[in-house]
Amino acid sequence: MISRGDDLLTSLLGATHAEETSARLHPQTQPIPGRESEMIRGKSSGYMFQAGIWRTLRRCLLIGTGNGSYYATKWELTNDFVDVLEKAIAENPDRVAQEIVYASDGRSINNSAPIWALVLLSIGESPAAKTAFPSIFPQVVRTASHFYEWMSYTKSVRGFGKVVREAGKNWLLQGDTKALAYQLLKYQQRHGFSNRDALRLFHAKPQTEDRDLLFKWVVNGWDELPPEPPTAALNQIWWYEWVKTSPRSHSRGNYQGSLDT
Repeated sequence: MISRGDDLLTSLLGATHAEETSARLHPQTQPIPGRESEMIRGKSSGYMFQAGIWRTLRRCLLIGTGNGSYYATKWELTNDFVDVLEKAIAENPDRVAQEIVYASDGRSINNSAPIWALVLLSIGESPAAKTAFPSIFPQVVRTASHFYEWMSYTKSVRGFGKVVREAGKNWLLQGDTKALAYQLLKYQQRHGFSNRDALRLFHAKPQTEDRDLLFKWVVNGWDELPPEPPTAALNQIWWYEWVKTSPRSHSRGNYQGSLDT
């Protein structure tokens, strides 16, 4: 009966469509005859086609592993993600870097999985991995919140070695001071780290007066509010401190300093 049904499917739908339909009618608890080598048993005990490390890597980067699934906990999925990442980094770290940037560029559910992958890329032993990590760092770590999250993951899996310290220092010294001031003001602490912790850990030496004044504010604050913003780059910080001394005028400070953005 099954054979005749398969013959009928083939005559009506064509060989390819018939094979696909027959596969759908096949019990999921058994591999499809003739295609056993392409299939693996999943966590649900059913059989599925092997996705391969690159397709699996992209899927993990895009949807993450934090919520788990019906058949697997988030810890099991995260361990699987780590295994896939390690294999992919060993095989082609440049391609891994491209996949991380692809996911981080607004395509992933959030930036946590790409940041986690970035940390594991920093552990890669090959020269290509050591080059790929700093080259994509600013493309993945775009905000101070991302920065603290990266610090938290780094602390948990590898520590702050030379490569990591260089990446952290460069991030604190890159770009214009006004943009960095906004980040360090908006995200003063996250994930168990603060802006002060970051400066003390990475020993970033400011190259401009603006950056020097910003770092001094982060580490020591202001004993007294200057009569006006020290520089245009610190305008938001000045209004933030002004609001603390004039709480009844917070609406004016929020407006003048754009503190609600």
